[in-house]
Amino acid sequence: MATIYKDVEVEINTDEIWEEVLDELSTEEIEEYLEERRVRKKNSSRLHIR
Repeated sequence: MATIYKDVEVEINTDEIWEEVLDELSTEEIEEYLEERRVRKKNSSRLHIR
């Protein structure tokens, strides 16, 4: 049997998702996440420079 694929556009409200995630995290957990993100971004940008 043939499978037919159709392009589908989906819109996700990420504000609501982040609001739920942030509600479950402590301030310390949020700060740790942001610091890890900064480090990853910094390391990632170094790889692109070389």
